[in-house]
Amino acid sequence: MLLVEEGLVKAVLPDRDGAEPVVGLFGAGDLLGEIGVVGHRPRSAHIVALTSGIVVRVPGDVFRLMQQRDDDVRALLDESWWQRQRNADARQLSQTRDVRTRVATTLLSWARAFGRPTESGLLMRGVSQLDIAQAVCASDKTVDAVLARFRASGLLRTGRLWYQVLDPQAMESLAVLTESQTDQ
Repeated sequence: MLLVEEGLVKAVLPDRDGAEPVVGLFGAGDLLGEIGVVGHRPRSAHIVALTSGIVVRVPGDVFRLMQQRDDDVRALLDESWWQRQRNADARQLSQTRDVRTRVATTLLSWARAFGRPTESGLLMRGVSQLDIAQAVCASDKTVDAVLARFRASGLLRTGRLWYQVLDPQAMESLAVLTESQTDQ
């Protein structure tokens, strides 16, 4: 089991074809692998560091003992499971939306959770275009076109392994507007 103390990691679920879809980003305070440890099952995801940081490995038997004895550990575990379920529900719902909405929602979610506020917006480091494409279940080419439109609209700046949401409220409005158009 892992506890992220600093930095940013992604969880991927490798499939038989060799693809590694991104199932989530995790940062400081996040537990990883706890479901397998508590259920005495092997892990299903691989963890990949996106930025430098500190991750602490806690042996499964030690974590289970801590879970039994410490209310704070149980509370952290409950919070982790609640957040994991909430994220899974959001991912499931997002798959009913068009790619533009999925990209906008994902960029905003990640930037708000793991980015750094700057004078120019929210700066997110460590994420590649391929990470975004895998997270939204779209091709790299399609995501590239969506990002180009966001850049042309003045909503986004991008570079190698970083992006900056220049106007989070406008991007959120765009996602909501696109969502309501697809609901009709």
